[in-house]
Amino acid sequence: MSEDLFQQIKHEYIHMTKSFKRTADFILLARERILLYSASTLASLIGVSDATIIRFCRYLGYNGYSEFKQALISALEQKPVSSLGSIPPQMQESYASQEYASIALQYEIYALKELLETLSINKITQTVDAIERSKKIYFLGLGSSSIPARSLYFSFDRLQLNCTLLDFGGNALMEKLAFCDKEDLLIATTFPRYSKDCHEALKLARTNGTFTVLISDGNSSALSLCSNLEFVISSKNPFMMYNSNVSALALCNTIVLEFCYRHSNECSRILNTITEKTNIYKLQPPQ
Repeated sequence: MSEDLFQQIKHEYIHMTKSFKRTADFILLARERILLYSASTLASLIGVSDATIIRFCRYLGYNGYSEFKQALISALEQKPVSSLGSIPPQMQESYASQEYASIALQYEIYALKELLETLSINKITQTVDAIERSKKIYFLGLGSSSIPARSLYFSFDRLQLNCTLLDFGGNALMEKLAFCDKEDLLIATTFPRYSKDCHEALKLARTNGTFTVLISDGNSSALSLCSNLEFVISSKNPFMMYNSNVSALALCNTIVLEFCYRHSNECSRILNTITEKTNIYKLQPPQ
């Protein structure tokens, strides 16, 4: 074919049925992620039948889903970067906001299922082991990556552990880590666009002998080399303008849950005490 797959889809879009348009919208947004999905998984994410995916491929002139994916690979070699700006205006207008939100949420659900299937319980155990033996825990996250770091900090600070939140860069960040040592722990979260400050902080911590845990998408070897332990999770949702933190937050909750399970009596005592001491400040219902 003279035109690549993306051009072909855009050219045919106006003539497509509603279910084909839903499929086209998803493919033009997800692009390279489509290569990870079977026809059945893709159909589930979009909210159409498996047969619709096959018919869509044949409508575009391909014998089946496998041949369609080969055409997708060729198209990606020419245009490898996903962009919301590539969506034709008529598609944005015709795609109801409720349907768009539905597909975006289905994508998040798939990411959580992916986390469940790939999560290493052994790494969770090692992380909590490191938390237990550390005299001080640093939680590092910059920009949107600060969201999971803040979640971990809030939980463990509330449980009365010695914690520090590092959600700033530059010299101030390096000063905070200057005296970290082998008795401390650094848990860093970073996703594209990766922060140079986060990389430098991990290097400094490793140099000082601090145990480092990295939560990222696994696409930066430089960051991986600076960590003792790495959780690789997805942060990309092609239907959102920013990184998705759904999987990262689920992972953080799992780490907290494992810690609370090990120290259930003490955690219950602390949380009950907090509740009792703060009840006096609760708003009372009107009489």
